[in-house]
Amino acid sequence: MELIGLVLVAFFASILTFFSGFGLGTLLLPVFSLMVPIEMAICMTAIVHFLNSLFKFLLTRNAIHWSTFKRFGLVSMLFAILGAYCLQYIAIQEWTYAYQLIGFNASTNALKIIIGILLIIFTWIEYFDIINIKSNKPIHLILGGIASGFFGGLSGHQGALRAAFLRNLPLSKEQFIAIGIVCALMVDSGRLFVYAKMDQASFSNVQWKLVLPAIAAAWTGAWIGNNYLHKVTLNQIQGIVGICLLIFGTALGMGLI
Repeated sequence: MELIGLVLVAFFASILTFFSGFGLGTLLLPVFSLMVPIEMAICMTAIVHFLNSLFKFLLTRNAIHWSTFKRFGLVSMLFAILGAYCLQYIAIQEWTYAYQLIGFNASTNALKIIIGILLIIFTWIEYFDIINIKSNKPIHLILGGIASGFFGGLSGHQGALRAAFLRNLPLSKEQFIAIGIVCALMVDSGRLFVYAKMDQASFSNVQWKLVLPAIAAAWTGAWIGNNYLHKVTLNQIQGIVGICLLIFGTALGMGLI
């Protein structure tokens, strides 16, 4: 039953992330966390997210605006490495807080609180369009790559900042999505580099019986998203994704997940 739930989450989340730019890692992490320790869950989520980004890159590579990628994507990968190092530092902190909520025993820690808060913040940024960078100067693209890369490496949430800096560029819808995918691939590459270096135990003990079905489901969702890309607009799914992320962020920070 847990495996079926994992496959369904990966499938539908992949369809949503194909349009919105975030959500797959966010939704997969709590599912993996129910099956394996949190450290391994983070590692397994990163692997699925990377391979899904790679598959979507193959589907959309012809639409990539390479000059934008050079200024934005490469910088985001470098700062994703820095963000991932910060994540590893937070993860090893031993502080925990236990409490009762309506008779339910819960506990949280620094990692859950920080990731939950960042998730809520970035969901509000995305949903209410709080940040809207109207400039397309090279320096602003570099700054956008720094910000989205760092927070992508730290918490996995890069879509809101990336969209804020890229949406006003003279890109078609297909180019906008393609550049988002290749930038996500760069961030995932940076994250996995750090995880492989600093958390070798999790990599060597990855449960592929869970990872492989999740990858297959995510690829299927990405293929469907690519084929129906012209029929869906970003605004149609922002509300659904936003509500899901707000609920998850709150539950994660409170230690309910």
